Amino acid sequence: MLATLLRRLGLGPGLVLFLLSLGAAHPALATHLLGGEMTYRYLDANGPAAAPLRYEITISIYNNCGNAAIRPSASVGIYNQDTGSRVVLTSINYDFTITTSQTGMMSIPQTSLSACVQPAVPPGCTISGVSQPYQLQKFVGVVNLPRSTAGYYALFTDGNRNVDITNLFNAGGQALTLYTALAPPARVEEVGNVHVAVAIRK
Repeated sequence: MLATLLRRLGLGPGLVLFLLSLGAAHPALATHLLGGEMTYRYLDANGPAAAPLRYEITISIYNNCGNAAIRPSASVGIYNQDTGSRVVLTSINYDFTITTSQTGMMSIPQTSLSACVQPAVPPGCTISGVSQPYQLQKFVGVVNLPRSTAGYYALFTDGNRNVDITNLFNAGGQALTLYTALAPPARVEEVGNVHVAVAIRK
């Protein structure tokens, strides 16, 4: 019955086989992200006059071992906490602001990539499933931002999640998104080599 229907629609077995193979090949697309984290550190207010606040942003990504599709840089958008709008960065803010799909975002080059790490099993513990080896990839960049009383958000996203993550619906279709809130600096005074944060009350 199926063969008769395909003949009536004009679809030959070769075309059907080709279309089926495309559907079956879908899980083999670039999937390598296991997880990650994003952190920041306020450095100082010694940046350019138009963007004096300096923040160091660190992105740590856990990848499957030996994957050739690991990204060489991380695209990070900076958003104003007060308005929610993206801050369009220029060379005043960061040296590399052109990414593959957008301009005005940080394009942070990879700063390190570990060898394949096999997690150690603590003495007395038993692992019933497979243990997941990983490579830790880091991206560290310093961005200069204008003064703000509200602060900023930094956002990284990548769509190359593993398709076999069991606690996510449609894992291969879910992006890995990392986010951190860049708090506005309190008044910072330097006393010798010690930085002291001073809160000002009115």
